[in-house]
Amino acid sequence: MQSRRSFLHLGVTAAATLVAGPASAAYAAAYHGSARGGGTIVAIDAAARTFTCIRRGRRKRTYHATDDTRFRAGTEQASWSDLKVGARVQVRWHHASGQRMADLVVIRARSRG
Repeated sequence: MQSRRSFLHLGVTAAATLVAGPASAAYAAAYHGSARGGGTIVAIDAAARTFTCIRRGRRKRTYHATDDTRFRAGTEQASWSDLKVGARVQVRWHHASGQRMADLVVIRARSRG
């Protein structure tokens, strides 16, 4: 089921890019990150403003936050201080100087169950 949703999302995104015009296409082409980055935070380094995530048992990924990084908790605005070890996040990022620079960090609500 997950692969069908991913395939559908890819098709919708491609169609939206074609319809939206060259400005959106240029942004999409320049964007090297993944809307599906992130996972569960396993480490936070406040001094370096980095956090490390692991996703479904795969290898760890470290993301660097800058002053331009936006944070959200669901639909509400959040901040760096809202990141906690054990929190699930989604990260939009790009490569700069060989590092993953976070553009948007969405802190996901814990599932009730």
